[in-house]
Amino acid sequence: MQDKDIFNFFKALFSGLDYSTDFQYNQAIQQVMQNPWISPDYKNYIIQRINNEYNLKKEQLKNGKDATDFLENIYKIVESYNSENNKK
Repeated sequence: MQDKDIFNFFKALFSGLDYSTDFQYNQAIQQVMQNPWISPDYKNYIIQRINNEYNLKKEQLKNGKDATDFLENIYKIVESYNSENNKK
């Protein structure tokens, strides 16, 4: 089924973006914390903005994963129904 391959692709894509997002988040926090030229108050502000962006991105990725899982389950039900009817 070609649709199953498409769903597998998107599930892998969302998982890859998930790991990439975590890595980029950690890199950004480290760069801010290690920069001696940024004042502590401004560091807190920057980290808060990074956290907000990170949480938004993670929520978008979760929604994408949930959507592909939901649609994949529908296709599994349809495939199961079709295979049962083909046996008759």
